Amino acid sequence: MESQIMLPLLTVQVVPLLVIVLSALAVLVGSGFIVFYGVQSLKQASLLENPIPLRRFGLFDGQPVALIGRPQEAEYVDYNQSYECAWMQIEWQEYIRHGKNRGWRTMSRDTMKYDFYLEDEEGNKVLVINDATEVHGRINLKGDGTGNHRKNLSYLPFNTEMTVIGKAVAGQSANSYSLVKDEKVGMLLSAVSARKQAQREKMKGVLSVAGTAIAWLAFGAYLLVNLAG
Repeated sequence: MESQIMLPLLTVQVVPLLVIVLSALAVLVGSGFIVFYGVQSLKQASLLENPIPLRRFGLFDGQPVALIGRPQEAEYVDYNQSYECAWMQIEWQEYIRHGKNRGWRTMSRDTMKYDFYLEDEEGNKVLVINDATEVHGRINLKGDGTGNHRKNLSYLPFNTEMTVIGKAVAGQSANSYSLVKDEKVGMLLSAVSARKQAQREKMKGVLSVAGTAIAWLAFGAYLLVNLAG
């Protein structure tokens, strides 16, 4: 009889503890990702606020930098002739009807990244080895299709000016300078002005850090309520 009473009591004690532990792990992992991307955004904002001139590129070998210039085609790249761009993404979608739920569902997605040169008014050039992790200011075209299938297209055109973040790689001469993806800040391509993009990244970073703090405060309150009970 006594063992029959102890088993439910043990279950009642273990289950809330298990819920608390799993909740803590979820908050820890989730907040870790959010903080990482928040800090990354703040670093990007700092770089965007202090872009370097292309003529001084060689002084920043191995460092993350922000560059501003006019994108130019790289001779060895086979660009899409209809859309001369630095980045393109195509989505194939199908219109799904399931009971009362209806809508377009993405069935597959292809992304193309094209290398290009970034050039300033003095003729200085840097080759961008395009492995973009973020693309801003792209043009979106939707609905190219018939019936229940359609193709959506997004692309970043060669605008008169582009801002790029990446890691500087200085070769033996100015002709061999290149920009690659940085492991910490990634590679950002933007057709938006550097100043405006910096404001966006700073806001993303602040909101991410603030959101993480709120999540931990809410979890702390949850613990207090359950432990008090």
